[in-house]
Amino acid sequence: MKFIAKLKPKVIEGLAFSNTVSSSRTVFPLSYTLKIISTNEKTGFAKIDKKKSSSNTCYAVFNNGELIHESWIFKQKLLTRQLGYRSAETVGDCYTLDSYRGKGIYTAVLNRILFDYSGKQLIIYADDFNESSVKGIIKAGFRRLYRFKVVRLLGLKVLVRRYED
Repeated sequence: MKFIAKLKPKVIEGLAFSNTVSSSRTVFPLSYTLKIISTNEKTGFAKIDKKKSSSNTCYAVFNNGELIHESWIFKQKLLTRQLGYRSAETVGDCYTLDSYRGKGIYTAVLNRILFDYSGKQLIIYADDFNESSVKGIIKAGFRRLYRFKVVRLLGLKVLVRRYED
């Protein structure tokens, strides 16, 4: 059954954003504890430890020991390569607990990532309908590139379309 599911084309649609490569940035204040996890050492948080590898970094935000937000940087991401960015790193799999949304955490973390990765190209994606993510991405300092659609079959790109706004 899994093999048959792989024969079905996978469609990925969304918005692509990139950083403006600049050397000077100010970091937004964050009133919670930010930990940058860039080693394979165990953190004690299964959600982070399960995803952790040598090719990614986690920006984790804690409030009194509770994991309330995570954003990841991936060195190799299939979608990013399929859209033509060979040396860009991808910001993704960002999540904030519902009770902490709307407090500027996502924007502050993305802004810190832009500061830490200045001089490197970063790509981040969002769904069209996720207005709060789009607003946070832009407020942090990313610029919108285009809307895209990628169709994959067996993991290989069959179609890539970019729609300029």
